[in-house]
Amino acid sequence: MARKTRVIRGAVVVLYVRAKPVRPNAGAVLARKAAVEKAFSNVHHLAKLNSSELNDLPYDSPTGMLYSFFRITYQDLYTTNDCRGPVCEFSGPELTCSPIACLSGSVTSHLNGQLERGIADGGVTEVSLSTCEDLTPDVTNWASFPNVNDAWCISNTQFIAFAGNWILGVFIVVWIITFLVLVVSVLDCLLFYSMKRDQFRAGVVFAAPEQTPQLSSDGVTPIQPPVVRVVVAANV
Repeated sequence: MARKTRVIRGAVVVLYVRAKPVRPNAGAVLARKAAVEKAFSNVHHLAKLNSSELNDLPYDSPTGMLYSFFRITYQDLYTTNDCRGPVCEFSGPELTCSPIACLSGSVTSHLNGQLERGIADGGVTEVSLSTCEDLTPDVTNWASFPNVNDAWCISNTQFIAFAGNWILGVFIVVWIITFLVLVVSVLDCLLFYSMKRDQFRAGVVFAAPEQTPQLSSDGVTPIQPPVVRVVVAANV
């Protein structure tokens, strides 16, 4: 509560201004939550598609643009870490690939794990792999990374699934934060209106002077100006 002092017609008036509490921006938090929900919904849709179905995505749709974002992210991860491989071939319906090797051991392990799961569970066929390679734009320095599109087209289902799990974790955190902000906002509003209702209806309370009385030369205490305490709302 802020304090202001004024002098009105010889009286010392002390104003106590009750400031309005600052409320969290619940609207902004809800907007972020909605954006995360939409992103998670699109990723969840992509994660349910196999290799052939990913090839059929319309690239100007929200899910198609999200797929392109994941592809670019994978290609950047591959090229930034100077990865090589895999070399793959089909023996009948069975696909076999040599491992990926990168400068970073953790990236090597991560990409090979996705490659192995993509071979086993991604639904990759000779036709779907060839189609994906035709649809995938080459990286700028493709000559240095000739196998990056093979790696992506075989691992894309697993890379998207990994991204979906990560976004799910973010979504849970955002949901918890949103819930807590809404609870704080409701409690804050209840407290504010409760305080506002309990303000002094009269508005003015007389009290004894706060300054030390000074004696005149004849020993008589002069009359001190009264102190008026006023409680007012912040919007007055």
